[in-house]
Amino acid sequence: MRCQSPLEEQSSRLQRLLLMHREEESRCSSTAQRPWPVGKSPLTASHIVNHRHKHRLLTVLGSVLGSVLGSVLLTVLGSVLLTVLGSVLLTVLLTVLGSVLLTVLGSVLLTVLLTVLLTVLLTVLGSVLGSVLGSVLGLFHVFCKAASTSPGSRFS
Repeated sequence: MRCQSPLEEQSSRLQRLLLMHREEESRCSSTAQRPWPVGKSPLTASHIVNHRHKHRLLTVLGSVLGSVLGSVLLTVLGSVLLTVLGSVLLTVLLTVLGSVLLTVLGSVLLTVLLTVLLTVLLTVLGSVLGSVLGSVLGLFHVFCKAASTSPGSRFS
């Protein structure tokens, strides 16, 4: 027994699926029972392959787009906001203590520290949120497509 390649296996599955639909079509005795026109199967091999490619593409695009947007937005907003707040608070505190040298040194150190930590933290958080968003969008697309292409659907 020889192993089938993924392409042969997919082709075999598609042929079985088409055969099942054709058998279902032939079992319907009148056009009133038939959810699609005579001789026209609602599902073809190319339709199935195209749907799978579209689903994969949308899932990848959603994941990448969500990850990039989430990373950039969270990194920029978080870094700017917390760096400015941290610098202002540290500057005020050290100025009250009366040390100009410590104020400059503390502001620079806090700015660098907050920028590095927040960039790493928010990039990871943005990537995770982007991946989750991409997966949810991909699943939503699959459910919408399945609902609109099912036999008897008003949208097919």
